[in-house]
Amino acid sequence: MTKGQVVTMGDSDSMRARRYRAHRAGDHSLCRPEACDAVAGDHVVGSIEAAVRALAERMVLGDDDPRAVMLEMALRLAGVVDVTPTATDAVRELRSLLAWLAEHPRAADEGQGVGDAELSAVLEGLG
Repeated sequence: MTKGQVVTMGDSDSMRARRYRAHRAGDHSLCRPEACDAVAGDHVVGSIEAAVRALAERMVLGDDDPRAVMLEMALRLAGVVDVTPTATDAVRELRSLLAWLAEHPRAADEGQGVGDAELSAVLEGLG
């Protein structure tokens, strides 16, 4: 095995059966993007994290700003969503964090912050 090579392990029989039953019932949360047209779409790996990172760079954060923690959590979740777009829990939590950041765009004494348009664009990317 060479450096940077990704090894993919096969699923167990029970996991394949769960995925198959869920897919047949219309639940695509277990489907793989490369195998199911319902989740394949135009998702580009890294695009959500890049959008959240660009948003983070525009935010003005002061010392002991609680938004810094929320933003770090959003960045980590964005990485999970990029790798596994069917991770519905991660998508839901990321949307919650971004919505919270939209409600708290800047401290009262700061002159700049992230506008609603930027946050809306990232939220739209989550579907």
